Parts: sequence; C-alpha cells; structure tokens
Amino acid sequence: MADSPSPQCVTRIRNEVIFLAVLAKRDLFPGIKTQLEVVFSQPTLNAFAALPKSIHDEVREAIKEIYTEHPDEVKWLVANGTESAHNVQMHVLISISSFTRAEASQTGLPTLPNAYADSASSVVVSGTPIERPVGQFLDDCTAVGSDVICEASGVLNYEFQVAAIIGKLVGAGQIPRTANADGHIFGLVLLNNWIVNSLLLVPMLIKFLTSARDPLNPSNNKHFHTSMSPWVISTSAAFLADTSSINYAISLRIEVIRNGSSTTTCFTSFGTMARTLYQMIASRASCGKVPGTGDDEHGFLAETKLGGKAVEMADGSELLWLRDGDIVKITGTVGGEKYGVGFGECVGEIKATKIL
Repeated sequence: MADSPSPQCVTRIRNEVIFLAVLAKRDLFPGIKTQLEVVFSQPTLNAFAALPKSIHDEVREAIKEIYTEHPDEVKWLVANGTESAHNVQMHVLISISSFTRAEASQTGLPTLPNAYADSASSVVVSGTPIERPVGQFLDDCTAVGSDVICEASGVLNYEFQVAAIIGKLVGAGQIPRTANADGHIFGLVLLNNWIVNSLLLVPMLIKFLTSARDPLNPSNNKHFHTSMSPWVISTSAAFLADTSSINYAISLRIEVIRNGSSTTTCFTSFGTMARTLYQMIASRASCGKVPGTGDDEHGFLAETKLGGKAVEMADGSELLWLRDGDIVKITGTVGGEKYGVGFGECVGEIKATKIL
C-alpha cells in the first residue's frame, strides 16, 4: 500500500493501482494452481514474469472478471487493496541481469540485426533526474589535433526504444527461434537510452590511430543512464494481439519540455521497423531505436537535426542538444492516442553536473 516500506507488485486500471498480493491473499485467483501470494509478495515482477504465459493470461482474465462481474469484491478492493496512482512511488519493475540493444533499421547483415550489450545496472525508473555526465572528449571535433578535455558534456542526446522483457530465459544449449519467441516475452516497455555523442569520438579516434585489434569501444557514451517506463504491457493483451500486422501498431511520441513549453520532436509508429520483434528476440535483443523516414519520425535527436539544422522549440529557442532543465517525455499508445491504451510515460529531466 502507499505506506509500504518496500516495493510491491501491482497492476493498474485507469488511475487505480491494484496490489496483486492482496488479491492473491483473498483467494481471488482460485483456478490458478500457483502460489501467487508468494510470487506477488516479491519486490519485483521477475518471479511472475518467469511463469508460463498461460498463467499471465489467467491472472489478467481473473482481474477483468472481478471488475466486470463482482461489484462487492471491487468495493472491498477499493477500501483494502488499491491506491490512487498519484499516491504511489514507482520503481524499476524487474531486476535486470542483461540488456541488449539492437538496430531496428536494415543495417549491417540483411539477415541479422546489429546488436550491442548495454549496461543493465544503469536502468532507472521514469521520473529519475538525469545528471549531465562528465567524460573525455575532443575540445573541437572539427579541428585536426584538437585537445582532449575532461568536463561536463554539452552534447547530450535522447534515443528512445521499445524493449521486450524476457521472462522465460533461453536455456543453455537451446536455440531461440522466431516461431516460439512470443513464449519468452513477458511484455513491452518504453526506454530512453540517453547518449553523449561527444564521448564517442575519443575512443573511436584512438582505436583508429592504433590498430583494429585495440579493445577500445565507445561504450561509456550510453552507460550513464537508461530511463524505463514503470508499466509493462503484455503482448497477449487484446489490443496488441493483431496477427495481421508484421509489427505491433504502437503510436510513439517524443516531447521535449523547455521553460514549461512542450515541443513534439518525434511522432512515429512501432510498425515502421525493418526487423520484427520476434526476429530481434530470437537474437536475444531489445527492439532498439525505432526508425522513421520523415523529418518528425526520428527517435534519435541527432537524426532529427541532421546537417546542423536546429529544431524550433515552442518557447522560441532552438534545440541543438539537450540543455540542463530540459525534460524529455516519451509516450506510447495502442489503439489511437485519444482512446487507446497507454504504456505510461518515460520521463527524464536533465540536471547540471554536481562534480567536476
């Protein structure tokens, strides 16, 4: 509940947060032969995510039945097992052991998506302030022989992604296949894989000037924070179960809020990906950056401003890179923005560096 000292497993209907352990303790999942009270008493959803997809579906249907056919139980739950969404503190919903990022566009090998290992320990829940990182980068990347300096980077960028949470792990010696990839997916969340473009250049330049065997890679440019939305959307939900589409029809939007004014910098669809979700899951990858072809369909700020063209903001300023105080908000909706089901917001506010 709201005064609970530890994180709780919950679900949500509109602005009402439902505590799942309370439902299990009251025996509101009578037909499910799993110790759900123990599962839902955990501080994360890992134990529930690891259960068969059929159990996930049964739990969702049981909750739906309670709210549509048992008004007395709903009245009891409102008094004993729910809170307003405004009164709860959200947490990272799972314990993350690994995090793989893939290219959703058709780059690299035509039959295999490019993939990179990211930092699982850097994932934070939506709303966590994002402190501007410090690192080594070129004082002037356009000048030959430019000095390497160490200070807070002014070239901070967003890169939004749709990620699949893997609940059923791939066992040792097993080969993941696209045909059974859905059985491994617990659900989908939104990510902002924050990136510092200036930190790319120094390790890449050193690697180029030394040898191709040099182990340096531009990893730290993405390892300081990744924001994740606090709610997971099951792929079994009716509004996502569209077998006629190669990818889910999820509308995605990015807004940058500066000085209290919001500017939409991207509006695109999950369906524009060249790779399917199942192809990337078979490669044990998240879905990566969501691409688009129009000027307002880029999920990566650097692509939005190709050629040095700044984005005109609602407050009259120009967006080249993110400033301290800027807020980046990512939203996803299935079934139309006005009446569809939302993923919840993935939000991060840029804060000034504390230590230099």
